[in-house]
Amino acid sequence: FYLIQAVARVMRLQGGGVILNLGASQKYLRKAPVSVALSASKTGLIGLTKAAALELAPYQVRVNAVCPGEIEEQETVSQILFLCGSQAEHITGQVIEIDHSSLRY
Repeated sequence: FYLIQAVARVMRLQGGGVILNLGASQKYLRKAPVSVALSASKTGLIGLTKAAALELAPYQVRVNAVCPGEIEEQETVSQILFLCGSQAEHITGQVIEIDHSSLRY
């Protein structure tokens, strides 16, 4: 929260920017050892991402979250780079889960 506040001030002055939060997929959280703190913080990050996106959109600051699970690190990096690039300039307030285990039926 404090980091978003700090960088948002600078981004507003410079005319925009990208904030990208890193969470965890819901499948990962279900498989992880039960931890109230972990679950609360990761779920709270989703709400923070969406609220910050709404508040900062008028200043051309995009806020999204990537939530990896069972996935290769390179795929997470590719998604992060995409969201930070100009091709994603219309994407904000999104929580993108990347988890191969969710593809299994």
